[in-house]
Amino acid sequence: MSKPAGPKKVKSALTKPKAVFTFALGEERKKRIAARTRQLNIPVPIDLEVLIQERIKQLKDNSFVFLTYAYSKNSEHFTPYSFLEVPFSKADKHEYFTVSRHGVTFWSDAENHFTELDAWLADYRKYRKLTELGFFKHYRRAKAFRIWLRNIQWYKYENARQKIAASAFVVLPRLARALLTMQDEFVQLVGFRFFDVSVSENWHLPYFIETQMTTFEQVRDLLQQLREKMRTVLFDACCNTLIDRGFSPQDEAINVTNKKKLKDMMSFTERANKRKLCALLARFLACADQMMITLLHQILRESFKNLANVFLNFMENGPLNADVRCAKPPFMNVELVLKPTHIDLDPSREVTTRMLEDLSNLVMRTVYKIDRFQSDTYFDIYTEPTIMGRKEDRLCGNPPSLDFIIRNDIQLSHDVKTIFDGIVEAYNSVDQYVVQFDRIRLSYQENLAVDHNVIRGETNLEVLKMFCERFSNQMTELEKIQESYPLGLLQVKQVAFREEITPICQQLLAVLDETIPRLAMEKINYVEQKGEELQTKLLIVPEETNHYIYYFNHLEVCHEHVASLQKELNYAYEALKIMKNYQVTFSDEDKDKYLDMEEFLSEISITLENKRAQKQDLINKFDLCLQADITK
Repeated sequence: MSKPAGPKKVKSALTKPKAVFTFALGEERKKRIAARTRQLNIPVPIDLEVLIQERIKQLKDNSFVFLTYAYSKNSEHFTPYSFLEVPFSKADKHEYFTVSRHGVTFWSDAENHFTELDAWLADYRKYRKLTELGFFKHYRRAKAFRIWLRNIQWYKYENARQKIAASAFVVLPRLARALLTMQDEFVQLVGFRFFDVSVSENWHLPYFIETQMTTFEQVRDLLQQLREKMRTVLFDACCNTLIDRGFSPQDEAINVTNKKKLKDMMSFTERANKRKLCALLARFLACADQMMITLLHQILRESFKNLANVFLNFMENGPLNADVRCAKPPFMNVELVLKPTHIDLDPSREVTTRMLEDLSNLVMRTVYKIDRFQSDTYFDIYTEPTIMGRKEDRLCGNPPSLDFIIRNDIQLSHDVKTIFDGIVEAYNSVDQYVVQFDRIRLSYQENLAVDHNVIRGETNLEVLKMFCERFSNQMTELEKIQESYPLGLLQVKQVAFREEITPICQQLLAVLDETIPRLAMEKINYVEQKGEELQTKLLIVPEETNHYIYYFNHLEVCHEHVASLQKELNYAYEALKIMKNYQVTFSDEDKDKYLDMEEFLSEISITLENKRAQKQDLINKFDLCLQADITK
């Protein structure tokens, strides 16, 4: 049988020499592709450019050729211009093309339409240019790669999903219920805090620490109770999961003595399955540990965050300097304690810092002391199971470290630093404010050194006046000291400070109240006594010679005595001025007595002047008395 003409052409094409050298690498590649296509019995579309230029335009008016699609429309090689030239007998009667020198006619069951040859050829050339663009040229390859990549991803996803479904403990009902129970308990505790900052004003450090300790102990007890409850729930869930799979939590070694006991032994597959299930339970315990650590970390972090926010709020809203008053009540009160050599704060900076550090460390230690489920020997039958009397190695690693999480929590470290920086900053502000009281402290130190007897024995009014001015100024300055002074985070209580120095000043002023009036009255009484003596002597009427001599001598020195008494009375006057200026107590009766003494001295002076004016008469009487004595 002779071979058809078609195969002969393919064979002749395959036997055509391939060593033809050409610079048109694109044409060479097309030829190679065409050769491979013929080898695979894939139809090769005709070159429409060659067909039209070499054949169609040479046809007669009544001649045409038949074209049909080289590939089905479902083929990956299909294009709108992939045609084969065929005789009418092989053309698809439902859809084909006829090409003449005038144009291209499309024939189908649904429609027919004619396109002029030049227009159709122009469309074809545009199509060729579009397909040469990179996007269209590599579209099929990109689509194939995309489908391949999607298949690979889907395979990996399905593989991972199947592995997770086989090993995930959350799909086991008992373990899932245990996790839900644990989560429900955690939700109830997640809002608790180790520090109570619901009241953040006017605290005294001991009461603040006592309140925080009470809150801390309540939260600590709740966490310990939660841990014990979850310990039982997790153990029961693990135990029941083993039993559901047909395993016992604790296997015993079986000594094989007969075939019956041999049947009771676990196979190697069963041992491996139990080991695998225990590894899953160990991961379940690790998940429970992680949930517990997350709860502890969240409570710890939010506790310090709330306290730090309170401190930060007072630090930001505090006065810029000691002269600016803060209207908002402070967080904590400190007392000024006056000492002769320095001014203390109660509580001091060191005490406050140490107590807050102790509270912070206590919270940290308590959190660290809550044991992990994985490290609990109660769960060793799952983390280090015994299978057929043989204790297996640990199936899980170390439990998660809360210490590592806390040490790497930047926000928590920042909040703790904010708290202690706030204490330092607040006490620095108080120290700057207390500097203004150093002068009062020095006065207090000097007042303590003042001997009351020295004041009582002092007679120099200038010295006493200086004492009065000094102590009165101190009392005035003490009265200006307010009961408290807010400085942002801390409020300085100054009542004890003021009450410490005020009695000392009051005692010294009391000594002055006693001393100055006493000195004044001593002078007044002295003036009264001596004045009466002078007046008595001035009013004497001499009768004898010696009396006249004594009287004349008295008149000669009497003005000096009056001047001396006036000086003493002036001393009392200066004392009265001091008492008036510095509110020293002096009775009205004593004041009247002083005024009487002034009048009394005036009378003595007048009497003295009158007696001096009568001196010549007295001298005459003295001569008569003297003559009488001589005649006797």
